[in-house]
Amino acid sequence: MKAGALLPMAGSGERLKASGSPHEPVKQLRPLAGVPMGCWPAAALALHPDVHEVVCAVPAGQIGLFAELLCPLSRKIKICPGGGHRSESVLMALERLDPSCDAVLVHDGARPFLSWQLIDRILEAVESFGPAIAADRVHDTLKAGTIYDDEEAPPEGRLCVEKTLSRVGVWRAQTPQGFPRGLLEEALASEETLENYTDEAGLLEARKIRVRLVQGDALNMKVTTLRDLEVAELIARSLKADKAARIFDVWGGRDAGGLAPGSEPGPPPGSGPGARPAHPRLRVGHGVDFHAFAADGRTLRLGCVVFPGERGLLGHSDADVVVHALIDAILGAAGLGDIGGLFPDADPRWKGASGSQLLEAAWNAAGKGFRLVNADLTVIGERPKVAPRRHAMAEAMAGVMGVHPRLFNVKGKTTEGMGFLGRGEGLGASAAVLLEELGEERS
Repeated sequence: MKAGALLPMAGSGERLKASGSPHEPVKQLRPLAGVPMGCWPAAALALHPDVHEVVCAVPAGQIGLFAELLCPLSRKIKICPGGGHRSESVLMALERLDPSCDAVLVHDGARPFLSWQLIDRILEAVESFGPAIAADRVHDTLKAGTIYDDEEAPPEGRLCVEKTLSRVGVWRAQTPQGFPRGLLEEALASEETLENYTDEAGLLEARKIRVRLVQGDALNMKVTTLRDLEVAELIARSLKADKAARIFDVWGGRDAGGLAPGSEPGPPPGSGPGARPAHPRLRVGHGVDFHAFAADGRTLRLGCVVFPGERGLLGHSDADVVVHALIDAILGAAGLGDIGGLFPDADPRWKGASGSQLLEAAWNAAGKGFRLVNADLTVIGERPKVAPRRHAMAEAMAGVMGVHPRLFNVKGKTTEGMGFLGRGEGLGASAAVLLEELGEERS
């Protein structure tokens, strides 16, 4: 199953506007921890390894602005104009989704805190059962209210409890909602009054098609009112030190607070004449690694990517020289020794471990309190040719670390036939890493 995602973000969010001024930013441009709200779910979807493409439906008059904000997050992101209501935006985005995607996720642009675990659960349900939505069971007591005609009471005093409702079997719908593509296309095409449906599952329910309920996430809130925005800001700040939040560092800390429709994103802090960087503590790390080719038919992995048909490398783990060099560089920049100290050969836990497992463990150990600025990686050897796979390697390593692929530069180099690498006896790799120490997270 090849999955694509649709992110409707064309709504103006009238209930979120405090003054009613036309110059207030639309909801998806409101900042959360300094990052525009729409960047949060777009990055979570685009950087998920099983999501092939993300199409964002945005206000028709602001395509350029949204492209400036969202497209740098990933090459997977496309921008298209949205419609006058949610279902129309979904339909317009679906028409632009890569035809090879046979499963479709639809997620609200106003639900910023989308986790990869929830994406996984929905994708698994779609593949196993068909249509599925994220939802959270209602635990509150439910009351039906009614307006009573009491002339002596003020208007706010006329709303009273009519009765208590049963909460048995009641779920609060969330997104993402996942569908086999053909089923969603058929439902959207057959309904003339799309504006009557508040989500895509409703279209299928009206056609008597069963939609599975998948346990949602308590943090997967929808930002609708100013109070919601205040709560979301608190959550966003608490997530800044978390691994999942590092995927938003690509936005570069630009000031989102002043964005208004038609405006341009602000420059990164410290970019003006004579300005000082907000966090000047930069740490450089350098790493190298070498492995001989194995004679036992091992699989070759470089940068967390499999190279079919190529000879594998000999090592205690999967001998991914690119990842090993990267880990050494990260540990060096963080002042935490080297890869041998973190993953000793004598420890059976790491025997046969994949490069992605080692990289995740190393970044968990070293990354807290730091932001990756960039990593420059060189594969040294006669073969395989790295250039055709360098973008895939960047995306794979970025996905493990929860950062953006454009922070990685991967290239290949030969030794012109000299030495053991030139004779094709093995491969080497070098890595240079720049980390920024975050003052608010590390004393």
